[in-house]
Amino acid sequence: MDPWDPAGRLVDDDVRASPPRPVGRALLCVSDVHGDRAALEAVLDATRHLRLEGIVAAGDHCLGGPDPFGVWQRLLQLGATLVRGASDLALGTVGASEVSPTSAREEVRLLTFLRTQEALGQIVCRKLAELPVTAVVSLEDTSGVMVMHGSPNDDLRGLLDDEHLADEVACVAEDVLVVGATHRGFERRLGNLLIINAGSVGRSPTRRADLRTAHAVLVQPFSDGVVRAFARDVPVPAAAARRAV
Repeated sequence: MDPWDPAGRLVDDDVRASPPRPVGRALLCVSDVHGDRAALEAVLDATRHLRLEGIVAAGDHCLGGPDPFGVWQRLLQLGATLVRGASDLALGTVGASEVSPTSAREEVRLLTFLRTQEALGQIVCRKLAELPVTAVVSLEDTSGVMVMHGSPNDDLRGLLDDEHLADEVACVAEDVLVVGATHRGFERRLGNLLIINAGSVGRSPTRRADLRTAHAVLVQPFSDGVVRAFARDVPVPAAAARRAV
């Protein structure tokens, strides 16, 4: 059985005589690709056999990886629903003269930033900065999925699974909220709202047998009216280990 097939991944209380079945197609949720096309392709390869409702990408698409322009082109080719992350905004609005590094580490980050801007070009950087802060897509059961980079209260700040989570998402009216920013994935249900941090494709902190991985999530409605999330850390080939521009 496919380990990422929602029909075969029912857990906890779902084991019963007549388990609920998937309704329609799954939505692939990714975030924080950070210019790492090899990691993005690993996720796409892992889901290639599935009929997807679509793909949503929750910001920070291009900064820092070896192929920022390739990631941008691939996301457009896929018809992914894109929202703006903090680095996407910066790439289109911040110039070298506006940044004064105060340490060697900051100088390296500035160099990566400038090289990413150069690799993308002014037009693409502007398009990244002009992406919407939020987007809403519908699943086949009409459940609404809101996608954004950070917290509903402050999109430049990551949403954490802590004691403040309920207050942070109180304004969300949709059935599912998908965010990124922190690079650490989680799934949490508060009342009727399913909250998903899609982690990071290009900067996932998870390791498996000394291989880096790309984190992604499938969101799938089921016949019992419940929308479920299925997360996976996809191994990225060792030959694609280089991360910096």
